Amino acid sequence: MQKPNNLNTRISQITLLLADFFGVIFSYLFVINTFDAKPQQNGVFLDPLKLETIILLALVNIFIYSLGGLYSSLWEYSGSHEVLQITVTTLAATVVDLFFSILINNRMRYSMYFFAWVVMLLVSGAVRMLYHLLRKQETKRKYRLKGERDRRIMIVGAGTMGSLVISKLQDKTLPLGKPVVVVDDDPNKRGKRIHGLPVVGGREVIQRAVKEYHIDTIILAITTLDSATRRDILDKAIATGCMLKTAQDLNDMLQTGDTKLMLREVEVDDLLERKEIHLDTDLIGQYVKNHTVLVTGGGGSIGSELCRQLQVFKPRHLIILDIFENNAFNLKNELKDIAPDLDVLIEIASIRDRARLDEIFDHYRPDLVFHAAAHKHVPLMEDSPGEAIKNNIFGTLNVVQAADKYKVGRFVMISTDKAVNPTSLMGASKRLAEMVVQSYSQVSSTRFAVVRFGNVLGSSGSVIPTFKHQLEQGGPITVTHPDIVRFFMTIPEASRLVIQAAAMARGGEIYILNMGEPVRILDLAENLIRLSGYEPYKDIDIVFTGLRPGEKLYEELQMAEEETLSTDNQNIMVCASTKFSLEEIQAKLDQLKPVVNATPAEVKRRVSEVLPTYKPEITLHDCEPDPDKAFELTREESEAKGEAVREQLAKEGDL
Repeated sequence: MQKPNNLNTRISQITLLLADFFGVIFSYLFVINTFDAKPQQNGVFLDPLKLETIILLALVNIFIYSLGGLYSSLWEYSGSHEVLQITVTTLAATVVDLFFSILINNRMRYSMYFFAWVVMLLVSGAVRMLYHLLRKQETKRKYRLKGERDRRIMIVGAGTMGSLVISKLQDKTLPLGKPVVVVDDDPNKRGKRIHGLPVVGGREVIQRAVKEYHIDTIILAITTLDSATRRDILDKAIATGCMLKTAQDLNDMLQTGDTKLMLREVEVDDLLERKEIHLDTDLIGQYVKNHTVLVTGGGGSIGSELCRQLQVFKPRHLIILDIFENNAFNLKNELKDIAPDLDVLIEIASIRDRARLDEIFDHYRPDLVFHAAAHKHVPLMEDSPGEAIKNNIFGTLNVVQAADKYKVGRFVMISTDKAVNPTSLMGASKRLAEMVVQSYSQVSSTRFAVVRFGNVLGSSGSVIPTFKHQLEQGGPITVTHPDIVRFFMTIPEASRLVIQAAAMARGGEIYILNMGEPVRILDLAENLIRLSGYEPYKDIDIVFTGLRPGEKLYEELQMAEEETLSTDNQNIMVCASTKFSLEEIQAKLDQLKPVVNATPAEVKRRVSEVLPTYKPEITLHDCEPDPDKAFELTREESEAKGEAVREQLAKEGDL
């Protein structure tokens, strides 16, 4: 599903069509003048193709090329498929040319048509390769424009920050361009001047002023806006197609000790209508300061940000436990730069290794554990469900048991909204991990708690880094479905609330973070394209690829039977969910353990037995019992096998 082609696309198609038309004429003329192309008839050499015949053949080729889709492909994103498409289509056109020439009794020697096809293939391929390279070059040129200095700049905000931005631009401390006009919502400032620049009105005049003053860059220089107002201003600015930048908060600059004014790009998370988070620093300090804190998955997106936030509260020791040494090593160096006096320790270990965890917990005796280690990628876990069971469920069990054994004060597990009424194996594994944590809260002196939230912007493998990578490659950006929505938070925001929830934990709670309103993924993609200085569907296309296995159109933060209660923090709710005894959970784990190395279908079937809220989607891949015999089944046999599994699960009430 894509939007209609625009004028630029039509021009590109006509250009390719004309290039092909003259390319065919060139190919035949080249063959006739290079080789002995005269055909023989009854021992007499005849004249080869006449020019008018060649022109007719060129028109025939254009028709065949159109049927072959050579003018509907996105050649700026071309690959091996398009190469095959050109080869087959030009060959088909040449065969039609031969029969047409015979029909009108004006042809070349038969063998010459092969050489003509080779030349046509080379010419057509070269034209499209040149088009591909030119479009890529244009993309790079647009990126380079961001660094040019001769830009005309609009400043939004005529206050202290706006004045500082203007002065820095005028004295070339910020060599971004020339400030020419100011916009401010304060009616008392309209019609006046600041540093010689006119204040022409409020946010409602942004689009008109951009045209009138030929603006190509807009700087938002107000740092005290509420989220709704900020979003409204940015929406108006994005609609202009100008490059956008925003001024760094003065308080942030003072905290970092950098008094030099800094501008940054406007990011997608600036468009989320999120309220500022206020932490109870006194409460957090009581359980973090001078205590030993351990973070599993500490090198990951959430784990590393937890470490960054925790260092502010001066723990005695901060232990980064991760199986990937590179991320942990880089994070330790980063933390040492931020907090030289902080004792940062790295332990390379897998949460599946109970003996190794025992060794670490026994040595450090942590007071506080944040459990962020997990397999989180939905499609990958659909293909390898046994690994999700081993890591997310039994790995969590190992960490929980170590925390209980060594008398950890507080334990907080990071969970996900995908654990609610899961359709994915990853979500189901996280829900069972939640139940493991809750069951131990009833028998342990450790205060076990779970924090459940939605997607975080910028985490590894999430949509924003993926979109940015696709954008840097010139597109297209891929979205699974035009209506898919997700809850979003920034990584720092989620990490702060996790730390706050840990301070509130009494034992057995599932805390739900206030994620705000769900965001349409398509809107994120379109806004990211505009923020990068492009027009969606015009400069960068968006392609819909279909929902992936285990993926839902929308996520939920709580199940129907779960009642949520407010807390002292408006951004955190506590879920009054059903408690499970340790015996119940152990029985479920005993059922799962024998199938962790079974086929995907068997793993999903068993998980659906122990977790009735999980509704698996059975695929052909899941039904294959022996990878070594994967190619011995026909497609019909595989489909029949998949249907049989679905019927069996339906009979047992699992589907």
